[in-house]
Amino acid sequence: MDPTRAEQLALAREEQRLKKEPFKTLITDGLREDTVNALRGWVPPPGAYILLERRKNFLQPDLSVRVGYGLQTINVEERPEQFERLRRQVRKGARVIHYANFPTLNDPNPSRAAKVRGHSGPMGRSPWDALEAEVKSLLGTNPNWKEEKAKIEAERNALEMKLQAAIIKKGSQNDKTDNRL
Repeated sequence: MDPTRAEQLALAREEQRLKKEPFKTLITDGLREDTVNALRGWVPPPGAYILLERRKNFLQPDLSVRVGYGLQTINVEERPEQFERLRRQVRKGARVIHYANFPTLNDPNPSRAAKVRGHSGPMGRSPWDALEAEVKSLLGTNPNWKEEKAKIEAERNALEMKLQAAIIKKGSQNDKTDNRL
């Protein structure tokens, strides 16, 4: 059976899409093959978004179902208060792989800056800042996390050494006071 013109065009578009490089996400290690294929030719949305990798069911031509992985985008441009939706998706097994375009107070687009001013509280903190912190914690990619971890471990080791020295010093002082009695 010959494919119809529409099927031929769809196959040609799919071949062109698969030749493209995958979209570069913040998480590059550990992406599944299905996700990398879905990222080929993927165009990010214009507003603020969070990109998730999640399990999907794919219907095969023989009507069987294949479990794989695909993309889900959460649009947070208009509604930044979506912490629970993000957490629910992560609890279900989704993984945050990218986020971008969160508006700021000094955004070059005046309408986006006005939107942030409207959502900000009296302290000037926008809900997108809080959402970005949450996404970074779920993403696990604080750009300086290795340096911060090394700094914290060095401080911890220094404090442990001070504690050991204080314990030894106190022990030796206790021995001296016992000898004086």
